[in-house]
Amino acid sequence: MRSQTACVAAKTYLIQIMGKRQEYNITYIIRLIINERLRSIIFSSFLLPCVYLLSQASTLAAFQESFPIPLPTIFFHQLAWSDYYDKTATARDPHPTLQKALFFLKNDNIANGLAVDLGCGTGRDTLFLLENGWNVFAIDAEEQAIAILLNRINENQSARLTVAVISFADMLLPEGVSLINASFSLPFCSPDHFQDCWQKIFENLVIGGMFCGHFFGDRDEWANKPFMTHHTYAQLMNLFSDRFEIKYFLQEEGALPTAVGVKNHWHIFHVVAKKVR
Repeated sequence: MRSQTACVAAKTYLIQIMGKRQEYNITYIIRLIINERLRSIIFSSFLLPCVYLLSQASTLAAFQESFPIPLPTIFFHQLAWSDYYDKTATARDPHPTLQKALFFLKNDNIANGLAVDLGCGTGRDTLFLLENGWNVFAIDAEEQAIAILLNRINENQSARLTVAVISFADMLLPEGVSLINASFSLPFCSPDHFQDCWQKIFENLVIGGMFCGHFFGDRDEWANKPFMTHHTYAQLMNLFSDRFEIKYFLQEEGALPTAVGVKNHWHIFHVVAKKVR
């Protein structure tokens, strides 16, 4: 009975990661399983059934037809986060929204303090903050991202960096934060948890503190993904109304490549805002 349950779970998961793409090969899918699931489940009860089921299917299409459960993909553009991290492991240029936020803070005589980097990834923005003298609390839901970040910092920076592997749904932020950075991360907070996440951001950012980050618009190519959060322009403005002064805003739309080289139709809002009440 236990092995049968494991096989059902394995089939369900494999369908999730395959989605409608047929070009994934067996090795690639197994790597996804190892990278994404091994840390949270027992190896023998999940990975091995996955490998067995794949070995019995002549093609990926045949496997899907044998167990057709309609489940949405849970991966970033149907690629494992590990592939995204591989592409960005050496990225160092900070996002322009973060650079602008530090400029505005310096104009307010805030040159350093406590910053939070939400969805820090491999650390391009975290490193920039550390290099500019900030203490940083960096979070990401993926252990691989945090591991890469920790390998990129030096001893002098390590004392000013705190990290956590945690999702937006479960995150706890420190009080007294002067800067909250969320570069291309908040759209990956599920709609069920976004309001709570945003409330935590607002509550823990000090008056005079700065938020900087990105939101995906309703015309973005991924707007139909139910596990992602998108906003219309009006909805986005409502997030900042009465609480923030928007210091910088840019709406961008068009066909642009993702970090892994796939061209998408982007609809992005770039925002830097100061908390005023």
